[in-house]
Amino acid sequence: MIKLCVLLNLFVLAFASRSGKDSVGHYKYIPASQTYISKETGKVRKNRLRGDFTITSNQLVQDVGDVVGNRGRGNVNLFYADPGEGKVKNAFQFLSQINDNGQILFSVPELYTELKFGPNSIAFGRKVLEWGVMDLNWGFGQINNRVNFDFFNPGNEGLTGVAFEHKNSQGFTFSAFASFLYIPELNPGQTYDEDQGEVRCRNPWCRPLAKQTTLEEKTIDIFYDIDMPNPEEVVFRTSAGARLLFEPVNYVELEAFFLRKPENQISVAADVSLIVEGFVGNVSVTPQVYYHDVTGANAKVKLDDRWQIYGEYFQVTPEIFPDSPEVLIQNTGLKPKKIDQRYLGGGVNYAHQDLMFGVNYIARVSEFNLDAQDILTEYPRWNQAWHAYFISNITAKLNIKMDVKIDQLTEDRLSQFEFGYQYNPSFFLSAGANIIGSGDKDSFWSEFENNDSVYVSSRYYF
Repeated sequence: MIKLCVLLNLFVLAFASRSGKDSVGHYKYIPASQTYISKETGKVRKNRLRGDFTITSNQLVQDVGDVVGNRGRGNVNLFYADPGEGKVKNAFQFLSQINDNGQILFSVPELYTELKFGPNSIAFGRKVLEWGVMDLNWGFGQINNRVNFDFFNPGNEGLTGVAFEHKNSQGFTFSAFASFLYIPELNPGQTYDEDQGEVRCRNPWCRPLAKQTTLEEKTIDIFYDIDMPNPEEVVFRTSAGARLLFEPVNYVELEAFFLRKPENQISVAADVSLIVEGFVGNVSVTPQVYYHDVTGANAKVKLDDRWQIYGEYFQVTPEIFPDSPEVLIQNTGLKPKKIDQRYLGGGVNYAHQDLMFGVNYIARVSEFNLDAQDILTEYPRWNQAWHAYFISNITAKLNIKMDVKIDQLTEDRLSQFEFGYQYNPSFFLSAGANIIGSGDKDSFWSEFENNDSVYVSSRYYF
């Protein structure tokens, strides 16, 4: 049997062919609407358009970074935030990356206009929904999309639609979201050669598809035929959800939310046929959109202006049939098996001007048999995992970052270490390592265990 991966970005070819923590005091992949304060002056920056350009080389250690597209990259990040002196606020983010293999990735995490009137606000455009904690912190990509330039820091990419919020004097905040436009995750991306029938990877986070298989001691070439839908058949789909936040006292927050929307990744169905005489295997792939319901509830307690503890329940309930008026799955075909996901988690976090650290835990409480993985169903990213991080400005110019995630069930380990030096207000230099460790069991991260990096980086702020 041929193992297939979810062809998430094949649909993107039809159009033309908080996220990760950075060093304290520097730009982060966070919603552009948030206030930015100059580390040098302590005052709000006056320039509304700002950004940075980064060049990273991953060639310090031999045999590390040799995965396709992992030897080096360049990033451009643009941020625009106009908080407005009156009733209108505008925000915009644009992120782009090109790797040593020539693949260009891009993302627009936020692009919206927000109107304020009394205790109400309404935003039109693309905005990150800060609902719950787990989806934002663990990179699940069930509510918001992910930037997904790399899986160490997947980032958050907002949903496109209308977001409404109302606050009253009794401590209640009601939020609602609605949309008639569906834009799936665009990254990390794959390349489809229709003439050759090949799906190729140009970056380290792409799951390569098999080019050959063996049948009756004969090697058979595989030809992929992608039934690419028209864009209008995919993008016009509805989403709707609501959130209720209650603050009974100043230091306690209680939150509950529900959202029904298409999955952020496109699934596929596949039909497999073999032509033994010609030594060719045909795989016909049909991209499909599935809906799911996302539900969550959490409680946060702010011990003071630095310490916070939280606990959350998070659930994802998928539809078992795709959202399509036509029957796209034949009885002889392969289709993804949709599974319920339920998680419990919590953590304690500390944040101050020059120091941030915390410990978080998550446990998947829904059943999932790792030893009987469906070939079109993705492994869960995290099962029973600990997350610890430490970020500190050691001096005015030198800072350090450590971030470690360990899954006790699969024995997967993601470790990040970085030393940064602020040469002057415009230049930031860093060196570090990103390491993936995997246990004996098959898992989500075991497919990427060679994506380690030992790097140096130079960033220019403008």
